[in-house]
Amino acid sequence: MFYVKEKLGETTEVAVKITAENVFCKCPRCQAEVPVDLMEFMGDKDFGLYDSAVYCDNCVELLKRGV
Repeated sequence: MFYVKEKLGETTEVAVKITAENVFCKCPRCQAEVPVDLMEFMGDKDFGLYDSAVYCDNCVELLKRGV
């Protein structure tokens, strides 16, 4: 199981299991929140958690049209 952990003050810590329903990123073009299923990217040799981006559906359509 993968999870993220964050300290909230001196005595409190929160751990959240990573699932297909709780991973998001910001669209690099419009900053909209985009849900991400990490399993879709795991086999991609160019995928990295720190340098990969996912565009929202609207921006994908705009990019396809060259806007």
